[in-house]
Amino acid sequence: MANFSYIKTDLAGYPFNAKYPPCGDGSKYHGYRTPSEECLFYDFAVMGYDLKIQYHGQHYYFMVDEGCVWLSDDCFSAMLQKFESGNDVLEHFIIDGTPLINLINDLDDFEAM
Repeated sequence: MANFSYIKTDLAGYPFNAKYPPCGDGSKYHGYRTPSEECLFYDFAVMGYDLKIQYHGQHYYFMVDEGCVWLSDDCFSAMLQKFESGNDVLEHFIIDGTPLINLINDLDDFEAM
């Protein structure tokens, strides 16, 4: 069963990532320090956009599906590895022995789609 319980709403009714909340005033990058943090913690994990990242020349594609997230191919047509949520991808998808969450600000490229 998917666990998206980390998605909460603020006093103004806007969704946010309660496990990895924004740290700023909200005016830039939805309160995150960098555009890559905004993309992964907010656009992907909260808003549910599909995600394309590049790290050391290798591309990775994540497809947000009903109740889960899939590691996919470049056409978003294959379901290669299943994750419970966007935060689950950030915490448990491993690149070169390192969880993605520790590589967010070192990505070569990133795009919420």
